Amino acid sequence: MELNLKKYHDEMVQELQKLVSYKTILDTPVENGPFGKGNKECLEYVLSLCARLGMKVKNLDGYCGYAEVGEGEEIFAIISHLDVVPEGEGWEYPPYQATIVDQVMTGRGVWDDKGPAVVSIYTIKALMDAQFVFKKRVRLIFGCNEETGSLCVEHYLKKEGQITYGFTPDADFPVIFGEKTINNITIEGKAQNKGNLTLQSIDAGEAFNAVISKATFNIQYGCQRCKQKLLDDLTIAFQNLHIEWHYNDQSEEQVLQIVVIGKAAHGSLPMLGVNAASYGIYALSQTELDNSFVQWYAKYIGLEYDGKRLGCYATDQYGDIAVNVGIVKYHQGTYFVGINCRLPFNITSQEVIQAMKKTLQDENVTIQLPYDSKGFLIQEDSLMIQTMVKTYQQVTKDYTSKPKCIAGGTYARHFHNCVGFGASLPFSPEENIHSANERLKLELMDIWLEIYVLAVQKLLTDVHFN
Repeated sequence: MELNLKKYHDEMVQELQKLVSYKTILDTPVENGPFGKGNKECLEYVLSLCARLGMKVKNLDGYCGYAEVGEGEEIFAIISHLDVVPEGEGWEYPPYQATIVDQVMTGRGVWDDKGPAVVSIYTIKALMDAQFVFKKRVRLIFGCNEETGSLCVEHYLKKEGQITYGFTPDADFPVIFGEKTINNITIEGKAQNKGNLTLQSIDAGEAFNAVISKATFNIQYGCQRCKQKLLDDLTIAFQNLHIEWHYNDQSEEQVLQIVVIGKAAHGSLPMLGVNAASYGIYALSQTELDNSFVQWYAKYIGLEYDGKRLGCYATDQYGDIAVNVGIVKYHQGTYFVGINCRLPFNITSQEVIQAMKKTLQDENVTIQLPYDSKGFLIQEDSLMIQTMVKTYQQVTKDYTSKPKCIAGGTYARHFHNCVGFGASLPFSPEENIHSANERLKLELMDIWLEIYVLAVQKLLTDVHFN
């Protein structure tokens, strides 16, 4: 099959600029736009583009949409998303203008995930132009809510049912063949204070899946001596822990406000961060503060992120369980701890809950599981995975990078026989996604296109599930 893929470069760049111009953050719902005006208009534009290129299209109530070519019972899908995280501050160029300087485009979504979405469209366009015979249905699915809950794919599955197999270009090359189960666990209880120091409140963290970077503690003191002793003990404790902190003495109320500074990290990799709440509570446990929650937390969580103290440690060939405390709230003797876990494949969320309940059976706490997203694992030596790896190697000549299993989550976990396939390249990784100055080297779009065209051709011809 003769393929001249370079001819699509300028058109892909222009279409990516158009997509970036839509501010597709989660916004106030509008008619036929449950995720806001920007997402609605961007989805409509993408579907109109696919229709102009000769594909059949369908808008699923503004939640998502798809373009389709081919015939047959099997459905092969490429699932990308059009929504983005808020732009924040600190941009060198306006985040929705898709400015190009020295063949680098800067703009929110150029990497995550509008660039790969555009390339997926031109992957199918290139095969159509080459007269490839689609003996299966091929769907390009475009979601509008990946960053804030994936309600879009839930709606797709409700309306259209499952696909047969496919991939999402919202991950890494060579291929992500597995994603660990992700859950959120809450622990709630009541605590008591004794002595001349009273813990009034703790305010730390807002999201289960992020390492707490700042924690604020309010402690009432009954006398000047106990206040000074508390500060002396904390100074020693934080020095030993190498943790930044400061305090504000609200002397009229006899309250010390203690602020602990940690280091943010994603909840899937808590070992890369410094949990301000955990270190703050550990330091307080080394003082004369006599509070049952501080003692409980120091005993059962401490500074660990592997669940050993909670009795839920597990490991397999893909690594240890990750147990991230993302939220700690304490007010008037009532506490709430929000935990995000990434599980090895040899333990379930229910087994984690049961292990915690057994460990904490004498502690009078309530443990709940408000969120449980089951992971997946496709055999690394399967024909689908090997087809992707070999195509990646053929194009890039990178024979060193290996397929992997991750603790993060993508659209892939929602679909049958679906994996993450690009678009981040080991030798040219994503730049500043979810941060200011998200950038894309435009030459990467050509590499993606070549990989995807060759891979999709082989996946449609050689891989079968029915």
